[in-house]
Amino acid sequence: MNFENRIKGNITETIVKALLVDEGYRVVDSGIEHMIREVSCLGRQEYLNLSFADALRKLPDLVVMNKDQTKSHLVEVKYRQTWNGNLIKDLREQVIFFNQIVLICVNGSPVTESKEVSGATHLRAIELKYEDGEYLANKYTSKNSDTQESFEWVSITNGSEIDWWNLAPLQFVFNEMTSAAHPKEHPKHGTNINTLLACRAVKSLMDKTIWDVS
Repeated sequence: MNFENRIKGNITETIVKALLVDEGYRVVDSGIEHMIREVSCLGRQEYLNLSFADALRKLPDLVVMNKDQTKSHLVEVKYRQTWNGNLIKDLREQVIFFNQIVLICVNGSPVTESKEVSGATHLRAIELKYEDGEYLANKYTSKNSDTQESFEWVSITNGSEIDWWNLAPLQFVFNEMTSAAHPKEHPKHGTNINTLLACRAVKSLMDKTIWDVS
């Protein structure tokens, strides 16, 4: 991993962790880079030559528990300059190993009619699981007529495609976020302030001009 990508990955994970902690969740670093920090300095082949066990190599980035520590999620955090549904397919082996994980993804350039950054434009999440021999994703569609969020488990094994807007706003996956019970909405954007700030930070991070040293 080159220096720029390492910096982006570390900052993205920190932003996500800070947001979840502020929203009342207990968050523990769990990826192999946290367990054995030296691996972050290795090239891909050097890393593979170490032959770490799958239980280490496939560890998701975070363990996220609710405030009462009665529910937990294994969370993989990814950033992409542009969304590509192949990311879901790339996580298949990890999902098979752990049965179920949540992907939180940061998208540097989501396709949207509005140029304004909202709480869900750049930061979204999706549940993934492996069940009865099938790799499944909990696809977000929209709010139904009863104003409830609509989800559908679809088979990635059978070729279902996931686009960016099929990932859900964070609060629909982590539905015990403090702001869900006590909204702190921005009067202009109509979204949780912390989520909005996180998305703005992510958008700034993805701005190509700040990485241009020519």
